[in-house]
Amino acid sequence: MVTDSFVFGKQWFLMVSALLGLLLWGIVLMIDKKVVVRVNGVLWWFLGLTVWSLISWLRLSTGARVRSLMQPLGFGTVVALLIWVFLWLQVKGKEEWRKQLSFLTVSAMLVILGSLLVFLLPDSRLPFSWPRENPLVLVGKGWSLTGSLLMELVLLLFLLMVNGRDLVRKLKDGDVVSGYLPDTVKVALLMLGVCLSGYRLLRLGFGWLDLESSWIIAVETFKNFPIFGIGIGDFVKAFNFFRPASYNLTKFWNSVFVVSGIGVLHVWTELGLVGLMLVLFGGSKLLKKKKNFVSSRGGLRWYLFWLLFGLFLVAVLLPLNLISLWLLVLVLVNNWSGVKKVRIDLFLGEERRNAVLFSLLFFVLMSAGGGIYYSGKFLLSEIYLKKSFVFVSKNNGGEAYNWQIKAIAMNPNLPKLRKTYSQTNLALARSLSERVDDLTEEERQKVSILTQQAVREAKMAVNLDNRDADSWMNLAGIYRQLIGGVDGVADWAYDSYNQAVLLDPVNSGLKLDLGGLLFAAEKYEEADRMFEQAVLEKRDFANGWYNWAYSAKRLNKLTIAVMRMNQVLALVPVDLADYEKAEETLNEWRDELEKLTEQERAKEEAFVSQKKEEVAEEILTTPMPLPTVREEEIVDVLEEDFEPPENVTGLNPSPTAIE
Repeated sequence: MVTDSFVFGKQWFLMVSALLGLLLWGIVLMIDKKVVVRVNGVLWWFLGLTVWSLISWLRLSTGARVRSLMQPLGFGTVVALLIWVFLWLQVKGKEEWRKQLSFLTVSAMLVILGSLLVFLLPDSRLPFSWPRENPLVLVGKGWSLTGSLLMELVLLLFLLMVNGRDLVRKLKDGDVVSGYLPDTVKVALLMLGVCLSGYRLLRLGFGWLDLESSWIIAVETFKNFPIFGIGIGDFVKAFNFFRPASYNLTKFWNSVFVVSGIGVLHVWTELGLVGLMLVLFGGSKLLKKKKNFVSSRGGLRWYLFWLLFGLFLVAVLLPLNLISLWLLVLVLVNNWSGVKKVRIDLFLGEERRNAVLFSLLFFVLMSAGGGIYYSGKFLLSEIYLKKSFVFVSKNNGGEAYNWQIKAIAMNPNLPKLRKTYSQTNLALARSLSERVDDLTEEERQKVSILTQQAVREAKMAVNLDNRDADSWMNLAGIYRQLIGGVDGVADWAYDSYNQAVLLDPVNSGLKLDLGGLLFAAEKYEEADRMFEQAVLEKRDFANGWYNWAYSAKRLNKLTIAVMRMNQVLALVPVDLADYEKAEETLNEWRDELEKLTEQERAKEEAFVSQKKEEVAEEILTTPMPLPTVREEEIVDVLEEDFEPPENVTGLNPSPTAIE
């Protein structure tokens, strides 16, 4: 139904289910007519984290706030998990905990079944989509119902430990009544799922941000935003601005990560020092509260403590994910002792109405109702966006245009929608202007309106989130395509590209685009410097070397151009068409360089020959000996008449006038 069901879909369901649960709790309050709330330390800790997240969220721009509500691990996730912590506490009990584990086990069986089907499908059949035009199911090699093979492995390992412990307990207690077969089958299937997930994960590789980049991003963010961090749900800005140039040497250099490679560094980056202290405080409390995990028999449930501690390590040492957070909170709330019942009453008036009850009901109804309403609008905007993409694939620009207008109407403050709509307007304008040679006045008017709307929407995306490099790139790209049709647009494109480079300073592809703009404007010196930066930040950037070679060619540095094109051939695989293209260009330049070298050699030989002829015409003489004077030819003269003057100023005195 939406463009990203495994990201937005899970986040939306988490939020809406929490709000519906809160609404149901409000209905229970209306029936009981009394306010009895169960609280414990986990709830207070989560409440503190939510308050700090709210402060961080309010510091974001409008567009970033909306995105943080909609995407996982943003402010919407924190609020939804807080509501779930509260709801779980109100129904906490051994029986409810067992029910939740049973539901999770059933879910795990579905996950295993899906993973097994993908594993058995031949690679030639993947990716598999159904239906083809508007696929509801799109399965690739790394597909999983959890959205991530890593989180699939974590879920199955967790349930394997829980169900395995139950099986061992039954075997030790000799519980023949309930039987061993169902538990044995569950454990066997979970073991199969763990092995299968682990094999698929090792086969496809680990796709997350490397440790060095994660650490540098966190430290650089701390230097600039020590207390508040970059903002909750806004990790991508820290990634763009602070990632090191060494990231360009990884295989993911052209990818953008919205999550750090390590959970604790992600929290530190987004929530600053206070958020980091909250996480470390929670971990220390977990280590000090082993006595909270006491069974009904009085024994210490060590397996549960280590299970919970393992989930905590997964959350802080691996990339954050909804699945790991969900499991951690679920186990923590349902197995943490110290729950207190708090009854809150404030009776007012002769009829003794409970003011707290009515105030709380009003708050619950307003927050749950408002949250569900806006979540519905968010969902509709994503559905409309998906429909527009379907019409784009069918080459129906008019319908795509209309559905994107509906999507923006549902969620006007999301920059992603504005950027998509700007590109659609520009594409329609170009299609209309290129369709016929002579446009009518009405068609010219349409082209003008579409072009203006493209620029307006791109600028709106920038205004909604002016620290988003991608929004500036989108605006620069639109300006670039309008060069030649609008006066001054080249300068605007240049300014927008520069702004994007400031926000994403080690993006070699972005600097390649900016260098291409300068090259097209015949500013070859500036283009050469920009291509040089792109190559220095990514030494194996074949396209950067290719453009850098062309800038040297235009600067009449043919020898350097040939050297750079040689580097292109060393980087491009031989079996690609680009290799032939670069090789052909290199051969042409080599021929040109040979001709130029021959011309220079001929000029040099002519110059040397001319000099030889000039030397041949000269009269050769030897140094003259000093004159000799015979004794009878010596003349007596005064020495002072021949001595030079004592003080020489460099100025000749005026000649004495002859009277």
